[in-house]
Amino acid sequence: MTEYLWVTCTPDWVVPSTALRGGTDMDGAPIFVGRALHEGGWIPAKVIPDKSVAYVSYGGAEHAKQECQVLCEQHFEWVPSSDGNVPPDAVSSGTSGGEILYIGRVHHSDSVTVGKVHPSHGVCYIPFDGNEVASTNYEVLVLKTGTAIFLKYTFFYALCIIDYKMADYYWEDITTSDELPSNALYAGYEADGSKMYVGRAYHEGDWIPAKVIPDKNIASVCYGGAEHLKDEYQILLASGSLDALQWMPSSNGDIPNKAVPGGQTSDGETLYVGRVQQSGSVTIGKVQPSHGICYIPFDGLEIGHKEYDVLITYP
Repeated sequence: MTEYLWVTCTPDWVVPSTALRGGTDMDGAPIFVGRALHEGGWIPAKVIPDKSVAYVSYGGAEHAKQECQVLCEQHFEWVPSSDGNVPPDAVSSGTSGGEILYIGRVHHSDSVTVGKVHPSHGVCYIPFDGNEVASTNYEVLVLKTGTAIFLKYTFFYALCIIDYKMADYYWEDITTSDELPSNALYAGYEADGSKMYVGRAYHEGDWIPAKVIPDKNIASVCYGGAEHLKDEYQILLASGSLDALQWMPSSNGDIPNKAVPGGQTSDGETLYVGRVQQSGSVTIGKVQPSHGICYIPFDGLEIGHKEYDVLITYP
């Protein structure tokens, strides 16, 4: 099994600079990905240094921990999943009762909370407000393909290359107040010329492709006939050359080979990154194959187009 760099939290709750942030508490406090021992097993934990505490969920309750470990090195990404399914390269915290548990997170009550994916139960459990809360829809932490990670030995660290071929893209958490990374994909523009980038955001149980407009500090998705603004989202970033991401014309819900998945509905349908021309703009949206349409967020509305471009990896 792949080893990860887990670092024991210090008594003063200062986490390493490379600790992996996994979410945000209801009051805005950062939540980091961790694990803690409970009832003989290593269980995924939400670590909140600002409150000098970590929590795990077990047996229907939330349990506070003063000793824990945090996951370090920024070589991971979050992948939507559901019903106990776990994608390849998912990150495990260890075992409990002989079953492997995986790192997950859930959007719940204005928070993004780290928890444990329990495959045999078909859910991700999170510790929240004293309880163990279950969700059939969640994100799973996975190791980026082609990432270098550190294997911990007694006196030194050995660099290990996991895979030769790096994926062409990855998603990274960001907010509208953050500086846009230089490897973000410029993919469209507003009618006034403002540049538009590819993102995705969580809304009503769906992960939805988003249009991101840094000049206006705006990110938005479309859902249920309307456009919805988002302060927190993920930005699509190129692992290498931006030329590895191209656009291909399509229509009527058809999806070309090597199309880039941009999200997933709460019932498990994959959504793809699309774009269309609309009123002097080139606007990013979601291609929903079962509807035969690319929907875009525009002027407060959700607008459907049967002809569109789909983002693909190339060659």
